[in-house]
Amino acid sequence: MTRYMVTYDISDPKRLYRTFQCLRKFGDHLQLSVFECWLEEKEVHRLKDRLRRTINPAEDQILFIRVASDGASGRAPGIEALGLPYVVRDRDVTVY
Repeated sequence: MTRYMVTYDISDPKRLYRTFQCLRKFGDHLQLSVFECWLEEKEVHRLKDRLRRTINPAEDQILFIRVASDGASGRAPGIEALGLPYVVRDRDVTVY
C-alpha cells in the first residue's frame, strides 16, 4: 500500500461535489480539498479512472502526492496531476 495526499481544485460546484463523493470512498477527508488515501496499485488506477470521468481537464486539477510506501512498491515520493498540469513554482513563500 502507498499513502497519498490527494488535493483538488474544481471550478464547477457539481463536479466539485462528485469529486468529493468519489474520494470519500477511497480515503479520509482531512481538510476542505484534501484527502489521505492508503491505496493498492489497482485502487490508484480505479480512482484515477473515476476522477478523469468526473473532472473537466481544461479547468480542474487533482494532485496525487505520493507520501509513503509500505516498501513493496519501491516508488519515491512524487506528485502527479490529473487535469491541469502541476507546475513547480520558482519563488519564495512566507508563512505567517
